Amino acid sequence: MKTKETLKAKSLIVRILFMVVLILGVMLIKSQAQSIQVQDRAMIRPSIIHLEPGEKQRFKIVLKATRLNPTRNPEGIIWSVNDIEGGNQEYGVISKEGVYYVPDKMPHPREIHIGGYTEEAQNKQLYATVIIGKAPLQYKSVKIWSKPLNDEVLKIKSPHGFGLDKDGNILMADESADRVYRFSPDGKYLNDIGKGQGESPGEFKWPREVRCSPEGEIYVSDSKGDDPRIQVFSHGGELLHTFADKGRGPSQILRAHGFGFGPDQTVSIVDVDNMRVKTYKRPIGEFLYDFGSWNAYKGMNPGEMNACHGIFVDQNGDVFVNSYYGPTHKFTPRGESLAEFCHGNPPEGSVYFHNLTGDKWGNVYVMARPEGGAEQARLDGGPEHPISVIKFNNNGDFVTEWSYSDSKHRETTAAVDDNGVYYGMYVTENEMVIEIFNEE
Repeated sequence: MKTKETLKAKSLIVRILFMVVLILGVMLIKSQAQSIQVQDRAMIRPSIIHLEPGEKQRFKIVLKATRLNPTRNPEGIIWSVNDIEGGNQEYGVISKEGVYYVPDKMPHPREIHIGGYTEEAQNKQLYATVIIGKAPLQYKSVKIWSKPLNDEVLKIKSPHGFGLDKDGNILMADESADRVYRFSPDGKYLNDIGKGQGESPGEFKWPREVRCSPEGEIYVSDSKGDDPRIQVFSHGGELLHTFADKGRGPSQILRAHGFGFGPDQTVSIVDVDNMRVKTYKRPIGEFLYDFGSWNAYKGMNPGEMNACHGIFVDQNGDVFVNSYYGPTHKFTPRGESLAEFCHGNPPEGSVYFHNLTGDKWGNVYVMARPEGGAEQARLDGGPEHPISVIKFNNNGDFVTEWSYSDSKHRETTAAVDDNGVYYGMYVTENEMVIEIFNEE
């Protein structure tokens, strides 16, 4: 009798423990689901359109379908024109319903950015492109200056990295001279960042990239032995932080080739040799997460990077990365593939894409060159001046393209200021050239 009662008691205890574990498990799953809840992705339509003065066009934002849920329109959208809520008479106005009214007089610039903001989407700020008039959008060279290579004064050897500091001055990383130079927009040499060539903190060995954060700190990628790959300087050039040890580990970098600054105090860095994007807390460099793989499939699966070179992070935190051999990818902040564009176009078109940059409206500018250079492209039936820059909007739609003045340039890099002015740097046989473009 006692044995039966004991078995019954044990069975009851087991059932109770099972129910407790089950309830705790369900509570844990619900808690995790609430903590990692992901908002819907949104898209704006139309994404790009040509309109004439005096015309009107309705824009809308659509939240993409999720499992067993249809697409829908968010409520309470805040519409803007060139970041002006509701627009103005110069660039056109937009109603609360998303109807854009083109001004009667042709605006300058002709490229208009229609913005829609919604709290209901993961990508809260969306942009569409309006080009006023039927003619293609064109950029013109407004200023150009150069510095000789291997002279006795500045000793510039192999310019590679490029950026603008918080005052609009030009930063240039020279990988062979082991220096980071600062010039005025007109080309006057101002000073160096850091302590020059050497193996100690604040010194450089083969610096490849330089960019300025929104807070004004200057980030430089370095290649000293087994030392950290990233050095952070103040605007004045004082060393603040170093991070990212050399290696293949999650927080480590082999060869950094670009910086992208997110809206959440992060810096994302492309690692060419690991074919990954590493994200850190700025400016101290605390590692957060990474995505990508250096062991990519030979045929390239969707979303796989192929010698990633340039990076840009927009105000939603979405990440744009160009592969050197194409294409350009758009990822969510955590690396989910959203889109691919800017593929190679041989024989006369571009097949190499050295870098990219972006502007405050999320447009992406990809630096390109044809296989075999400009001379071979012409022999293959291409244009007299092969394309140097290809511009896409935030959704991956082609906007325009243009060439630098010297078609024989090598690899290029660039930056765009808050006014949409494009600063390009390229190297010829004997010079470093800075060419500045604006929309016609």
